[in-house]
Amino acid sequence: MLRYQTSVINRIAIGDTIRRAAARHPAKTALVEGDKHLSYAGLDQACNQFAHYLLGQGLKKGDAVATLCLNTTELVIAAYGIAKAGMVWVPMNALLQGEALQYILSQVEARLVIADDELLLRTCADIVAVCPKILVIPYAGVEYAAGRKDMVFSDAIAGQSTLEPEVEVSGDDIAQIMYTSGTTARQKGVAISHQAVFISTLSNIIEADMRRDDVSTAVMPIFHCAQHTLLASFLHHGATVVILRRFEPEALMQVIQAHRVSWMFILPMMYRALLDHPRRKDYDLSSLRSCIYAMTPMDRESLLRLIEEICPSFALASGQTETYPASTFFKP
Repeated sequence: MLRYQTSVINRIAIGDTIRRAAARHPAKTALVEGDKHLSYAGLDQACNQFAHYLLGQGLKKGDAVATLCLNTTELVIAAYGIAKAGMVWVPMNALLQGEALQYILSQVEARLVIADDELLLRTCADIVAVCPKILVIPYAGVEYAAGRKDMVFSDAIAGQSTLEPEVEVSGDDIAQIMYTSGTTARQKGVAISHQAVFISTLSNIIEADMRRDDVSTAVMPIFHCAQHTLLASFLHHGATVVILRRFEPEALMQVIQAHRVSWMFILPMMYRALLDHPRRKDYDLSSLRSCIYAMTPMDRESLLRLIEEICPSFALASGQTETYPASTFFKP
C-alpha cells in the first residue's frame, strides 16, 4: 500500500492524475478503442501493473523507455506506467527508421523499446542494434522477425501488482523526452518535467473549455506533443477519450455518432475531408460542441461552412515541443 506521506500527497506527478481520477469516479469510462472500454479504475491498475513490470526488470528511476507505436490503449498505459515508475518516456515518431531511429535510442540510452508489431516489420533490426530488449504490442498479428520471441505487452503486465508503486517522484524530475522534427539538423530531444505536463494540462482544461462530461478523440498521433497534451488534459479532468489508430473520415464520423463525441482536435485538411465527404449527411455529428485545429490557419470559406454545418465553435491553437503545448488558444 502506498504510504501517503506529505511528500506524496503534495507532489506534482503525472501518474497521480490517473490515481486521483480513479479515486473520484472509478467506474467511469476513461478510454474507448473499438469494442474495448477501460474504466478509470482499470486504467490506473493497468498503469500500476506496467510500472511494477518495469521495476521488476531491473530498470531504475530515471531510465529511458522508448515507444514506437501508433495510437492504442496500450501506448497510453505504457506512458503513464513509465511515469509512475519514475522513468523517462521517449515517444518516437512512427515513421522513423534506420539511422534516425538509432540516433534517438543511443542518445537517451534506452533500456527498453515498446513497439507495435506492424512497425517492427521495418525497424526491428535497427532497434535491436542499439537496444536489444523489445516489448511488443501485437496489434496486426504479424511475424516481424524470424526467430525472435519478444514478450507481449499484455503478458508483461499480467499478474503484476495493481497497487501504486512506491517510487519517489518530484515535479522537477524529467517525465518525457520528446523529439522535434530536426528540420535543419539532428532531431532535438526536449526534456519535459512532471510539473510542466501537470501545469500544462490544467491550463488546457481552462483555456480550451474542457469539461468532465466531454467525450474527446485521440486521432492525431499520441507520440506528438499536441495530441499527447490534450489526451493528458482530458484524463486529468476525468473525461472520456476515444482512441483511433489512424485518420479515416467515415470511421471518425461513425465514432462521433456512436460515442456522442463533444470535443475534437484534428487538422484543417481533415476537417475539410469531413466537410466534403459524400456520406457526411448519413451521420449525426450534432454532439460536437467544440473543435480545435492547429498547425496552420483555416481558410475563411471552409471555417464558415464548418461552423454552420458541423460544430458551432472552432478555435485555432498553437504550441511547440520546447514549451510543451498548448502555448496559445485563440478564442472561438
